[in-house]
Amino acid sequence: MTLEDLLVALADQAWREAYIDGLQERVARAISTKVGIEPWEAFCVLAEL
Repeated sequence: MTLEDLLVALADQAWREAYIDGLQERVARAISTKVGIEPWEAFCVLAEL
């Protein structure tokens, strides 16, 4: 899945309150790869949203 697909899935997950196991971690890894940071740094930013 592309980063865009993962972000849409994450938004849908939040809206439905039906959490997909591991989705946040996949998004964090995809973001970290795109911007050149560690996955935990991306996860921290996501956790603040």
